[in-house]
Amino acid sequence: MASQSFLYYTRVPAVFGTLGLFSTARGICRVSLQENAFQDFFEKAVTASHIKPVRDDDRLQETARELENYFKGRIHKFRSKIDLGGMTPFQQRVLRVLLEIPYGTVRSYQWVAGRIGNPPACRAVGAACAANPVPILVPCHRVIAKDGTLGGFSAGLQIKQRLLDLERGDL
Repeated sequence: MASQSFLYYTRVPAVFGTLGLFSTARGICRVSLQENAFQDFFEKAVTASHIKPVRDDDRLQETARELENYFKGRIHKFRSKIDLGGMTPFQQRVLRVLLEIPYGTVRSYQWVAGRIGNPPACRAVGAACAANPVPILVPCHRVIAKDGTLGGFSAGLQIKQRLLDLERGDL
């Protein structure tokens, strides 16, 4: 029998509603920007026999405070530990590059592909961004198409635009 591990969670107010925040013992593993995404992830965790979800507002208080301050425009970089253990090495490389994109700026999928040393991998970069389990903390919303259009976003283009507007001081 596998040993039981814990998945800690809480909810945090955001400029577009309430988001779900999940953590393993290693760090934040999921930020759910939409209620249905929170429910889906939560239900999958509950059905996994070796994972026990535990609401723990205290454990996640630091990250919740960082997110609240981000939404108020008070912080531009997160210090919370992130657990990307469920990601492939390629996805992890892409997400590390996203951490280099400064607050309030955007870069193209092509730029990210170049930074990982694989210029033709624009679509794969887009797929890695779409798989990002910790949006906002790892700012995939700052990645756009080379023609200046928004591209995609797992929580929808409206939320992506709101995050970009927030960082430009337009909210």
